Amino acid sequence: DEIEKEIEILKYLNSKSIDGIILLSSSKEDIEHDLGKIISTISTPLILIDREIKNINCDGIFFDNIKSTEMITKYLFSINRNRTVLITGEKKSDVAIERVIGFRNMYKYNDIKFNEKNIIYSSFYNKDIIENKIEQLFKNIDFDSVICCNNLIARIVIKYALKNNIKINEDIVIATFDRLWDIEDIGINLAYIHFDDKLVAEKSINLLLNKTKGLNNYVNSIKIQPNLISHNSGAIK
Repeated sequence: DEIEKEIEILKYLNSKSIDGIILLSSSKEDIEHDLGKIISTISTPLILIDREIKNINCDGIFFDNIKSTEMITKYLFSINRNRTVLITGEKKSDVAIERVIGFRNMYKYNDIKFNEKNIIYSSFYNKDIIENKIEQLFKNIDFDSVICCNNLIARIVIKYALKNNIKINEDIVIATFDRLWDIEDIGINLAYIHFDDKLVAEKSINLLLNKTKGLNNYVNSIKIQPNLISHNSGAIK
């Protein structure tokens, strides 16, 4: 999660005789847009996966964060959970912004009264910040379901639910954006968003190969659509 290291690696790769780069950027933020500036100068064919980089036009495979959050929220409404809390990362994060849009959309589409307290901005990475926000959540806010915007957040929500003797999937339903295999092993099934990893890999390689062959003369941005796995049946919705 260090932008300086990411830039250093990209510069190094660009100086070598390689055919292409697939970048899954892990940098938390790019305040000065330094990463975007470096990418725009790279001569080696490059595509992005998952995270878009500000101020550049670059080929890539991206996940539909708005659609994903709409899908989770709609599912929770369908099982009569409409006092839902969304716990996401930093307010300025592009991913957080998109997921909040999807969350708000479903309240609007279903004509359900929206409370700003139902959006909790915390962190995607800092455990102490997440712990503090979730501790306050369990003290002060009336809710029947939680959408966790990554697995670290989901694990901490589970910890506090168990600590407060709250039955998961009975008292509250927890949904997340990735499957938690180890949590399932102890009998806790969460609703989660699923993206087809093989499809992402296939499209990424094909996109990069076309770029290395000069077949793409325009920016090709592909959105991968999500599936939802419910907490009770495991069926794809």
